[in-house]
Amino acid sequence: MEKVAGIILLVKDIERSAKFYADLGFTVVKSVPDVAITIGLQNFWVELLSIDKVVTEEYKLHSNASSKGVGSYLQINVTDVDTFYDQITQKDIRALSSPKDYPWGYREFTIQDPDGYILCMYSEIS
Repeated sequence: MEKVAGIILLVKDIERSAKFYADLGFTVVKSVPDVAITIGLQNFWVELLSIDKVVTEEYKLHSNASSKGVGSYLQINVTDVDTFYDQITQKDIRALSSPKDYPWGYREFTIQDPDGYILCMYSEIS
């Protein structure tokens, strides 16, 4: 193996999801109209795949799951977690928690995307 490059998220509305991630700072890398939008941040990508357009049998198994990504959290490092928290809450992104220090050396908070995937925003405690 060389690296972890990205993740695929099955979503109900790719345009709504793309806007959500753009508000966080991701940029569009490529788009297949009505099927998928790939967004990127640094060297990592997230493919937002329309649940209605899933073609592989493996993805179809999970396309109707009521809870998406249960037990998985996308960790995103930010420069200043408190400033970032203020910025995204002004964009009407609902935070599930407010910034808090943890014993593993991170100050973090969580948010939920439009399809229920959880993202943990963090910065290292100085």
